[in-house]
Amino acid sequence: MSRAFFRVGLAIALVWVVSVAVEVAPAALAKVPVFRVRDHDFVGLRYLTPETVLRTAGIGPDASVWDEATAWEERLERHPLVREARIRRRFPTTLVVEVDERIPVGLVPTPTLEPVDAEGRYLPLDPSRFPLDFPVLRPRPAVDGNVTPPHAEIRELAAAAAVMRTEPDFWSEISEIGHGPQGGIVVRRGQPEVVFHFPPKVDVTRVREALAVLRDAEYRGVRRPPESVDLRFAGYVYPYWGREAEQ
Repeated sequence: MSRAFFRVGLAIALVWVVSVAVEVAPAALAKVPVFRVRDHDFVGLRYLTPETVLRTAGIGPDASVWDEATAWEERLERHPLVREARIRRRFPTTLVVEVDERIPVGLVPTPTLEPVDAEGRYLPLDPSRFPLDFPVLRPRPAVDGNVTPPHAEIRELAAAAAVMRTEPDFWSEISEIGHGPQGGIVVRRGQPEVVFHFPPKVDVTRVREALAVLRDAEYRGVRRPPESVDLRFAGYVYPYWGREAEQ
């Protein structure tokens, strides 16, 4: 019986020693010069620079691959251009920094054109540094004299733009996305311009149906595309060639 108790006690002691070692070892190893970070690999950078990422995360010249990465990731995710960040070790001296950046889907006139992402968040991107060739998101005119549009309206237009962005052939020629006078989403696209009327919540099926109307007109050799396409009612697509249909 005493031997059994001895074995149990020894096993408990070993588990405790291992758990303590797991907690203490990284902190101790972080002080070893051989594990000091000398290289960085960056994944997912489009608008951010490596220097900005390191400065924002707080990864300095004395960082070690054994340093706790959680604090670095949390600092990065507070940057307005970062949706999510993940930092992992590649022994012996490399940190791999993966960043999921927020991508602009449209430009909001406030009155200057400011880029926003799919959630309607304003992004600090300098148009002089980046070619921001995105459609203008035009909400209803403000009624109280406020220059800045309501965020709920921007978010609705940005969400519609994000869906349309998944269909590059349709997205590439959009010039403007706005709210219609009777509700819904109005999209102006191409030259000659075609006005598309979508429901308030745009899904990819409706976008593909809109694109199919244009392709059908091309296939049939129609001289010009329809002036307006109404897709506000589920299961129905109404292309109009008469100019009165734009109203």
